[in-house]
Amino acid sequence: MASLATNTGITVSNTAPLLVGTVITWFLSGSLLVQCYDFFYTNHLDGDLKFIKVAVWVCLAVDQVRSMAVTAGAWQSLVVAWGNPTNFYGTSVFPFLTVPLTGIESCIVQIFFAWRIWTLKRQSKIYRIISSVICLVALMQLSAAIVRGVACAQPATLSSRQHTLNLSAELWLWGTLICDSIIVATMTFLLVRAKLESSFKSTKRLIDRLILITLETAAVTLITTLVQLIFYLRSPPSSLQQLGIMYILGGLYANVLLSVLNGRKRARCRLVEPSQTFSLNFAQHSTTAPLSSISEESPSSEVSSNTQKDEESQVKSDSSPRREAAL
Repeated sequence: MASLATNTGITVSNTAPLLVGTVITWFLSGSLLVQCYDFFYTNHLDGDLKFIKVAVWVCLAVDQVRSMAVTAGAWQSLVVAWGNPTNFYGTSVFPFLTVPLTGIESCIVQIFFAWRIWTLKRQSKIYRIISSVICLVALMQLSAAIVRGVACAQPATLSSRQHTLNLSAELWLWGTLICDSIIVATMTFLLVRAKLESSFKSTKRLIDRLILITLETAAVTLITTLVQLIFYLRSPPSSLQQLGIMYILGGLYANVLLSVLNGRKRARCRLVEPSQTFSLNFAQHSTTAPLSSISEESPSSEVSSNTQKDEESQVKSDSSPRREAAL
């Protein structure tokens, strides 16, 4: 079997992207299921809008269908038609569902970030324009992804097929890259500006965490799309080096959406914890008598003010480490 594969031109460079991409696809699918459980059942918040929950369900359903399409393509090439080099071209390797479904997942995530920017700065005309541009580019790349899927399903003998494949792929990848770049730059600028305008250390620490989450999540899809575009532009059209990245791109977008939503929920919970800790510490330090009774029984107003300052400084010094640990 190995000699047959070698003689027919099937090498590791042909088969490895299929296998690696399929394995990572299901790893990401499992991670998405865990994050969806965390979103709906762990630390659930009732303040989420209905369209956010619908977007999560749509991403989950689309990701499962895309993962099955990826697996079907890998099974057809690596098992059913093994030894036939022509099987590594066409819809068996590039399932016509994979790219459109990836475009749907990326479009949902990009529109979600556009909505966040619109909500944060809806009073600013510039940010409203930026949000609109993100939505338009997201819809453009989705349209290009759908066109590429339709072109993959067309017969190879069609004269305009290859031109449609190349043009739609470039529009899809360039649109995705531009959209992700705008999102990362805008969200980072908004968070850094909010940090500079804040005078509270706890708020600055929280914004630092949000900046890290934004860069870690959005930069993952941005870098992956950039690598995919480089492989596509530098490799011949029939090269399979880009397959592994193309297979996992949709799963990365879905996981980014759930990571941002779950991280937002954990941040809200941390905002509540310091006030509860402060009230408990205040109750523990108020075992002798309330400050109001001390001021009434004390003959001197100066003594009462000094006592109150000592009490407050002791409470603050005790609650400060716990506040930092909570954030």
